[in-house]
Amino acid sequence: MEGKILIEGVFNITGIGPVLVSQVIEGQINIGMTTTIQGNDYPIKKMEANHKSIQAAFPGQKVGIVLTSLKKNVAPLKGDQLAFSDEHNPGMHMQQSIKTQEKKGLFSFITKWFER
Repeated sequence: MEGKILIEGVFNITGIGPVLVSQVIEGQINIGMTTTIQGNDYPIKKMEANHKSIQAAFPGQKVGIVLTSLKKNVAPLKGDQLAFSDEHNPGMHMQQSIKTQEKKGLFSFITKWFER
């Protein structure tokens, strides 16, 4: 499975890292799918839409995405497009990792940005 997003903004949140505010423009995006930025693979660690954690996003949907180990100096810029694929999917153990690392409330202001 593959999908593509358009970056609408990037916010750096202390303790979480860069959050990619984006819209799915093609295919389906799932937790654990991987993208490559500057030669390194980054799996999706967390996604949120409308103040709720989600496991999948579909074309037209606006989502906040956190990629595992992404640093702000490597984060994509507004207007960039990223393609995601299951090819390097690290497996279901990502689900438990997300639950233990999730920080409530820090992510919800991003979806408010869409409501403006």
